[in-house]
Amino acid sequence: MPKIQKQSYPLSPNAGTNKLAPLLSVKQFCAWAGFSRWKFNNLKKAGAGPRCLVSGRRILISQESALAWLESLESGESPAS
Repeated sequence: MPKIQKQSYPLSPNAGTNKLAPLLSVKQFCAWAGFSRWKFNNLKKAGAGPRCLVSGRRILISQESALAWLESLESGESPAS
């Protein structure tokens, strides 16, 4: 039986591009943002994290939410969660 290769994260499988995958897990988002899960949880509790989608037990962050969160940090605005 052939092995199924997982898509590398958090970037898309197109080598050499800087495009994010459409949906990121918390682990993928933290790798992209460069901080730990602990920091992510603290940001969410403080209301300063990105907007998340909850699907069952999974927490996902859309590409749009991740980029909007980053832009809000750069502009000094309060991030919407």
